[in-house]
Amino acid sequence: MPRAQGANALLNLAFETTYGTVPGSGFKKVPFVSASLGEQQNLIDSDLLGFGRDPQIPVRDIINNDGDVVVPLDLRNLGYWLKLLLGTPTTTTGVAATGSFTFTAQPTTSATITIGGTAFTFVASGPTATRF
Repeated sequence: MPRAQGANALLNLAFETTYGTVPGSGFKKVPFVSASLGEQQNLIDSDLLGFGRDPQIPVRDIINNDGDVVVPLDLRNLGYWLKLLLGTPTTTTGVAATGSFTFTAQPTTSATITIGGTAFTFVASGPTATRF
């Protein structure tokens, strides 16, 4: 079966909810550069002897279902390709960072502390992102 080329080529993706079950809906049209996906079954020449000069009928080889897809790096569809490559992402809820600082004395104006490489400066009024 010939493959579509150029403007006629379309690629639609859908993910299985259950392994081995073809999805009935949820297909999304995605862009691609080139694809050579497909099934191929070669023939193996018979190596039997004793039948004279007449060649025997070849037998079918295993079915190879492989190929490759070249995809563009676009922000809208890269997640689909990463999900195909790496699987469904596993997301866990993080724990909020907590902690406390104890000063030996009240911080004075223009005093600074550095936390994680970011310097924080204490001011008398008008706080900003790194001023308290």
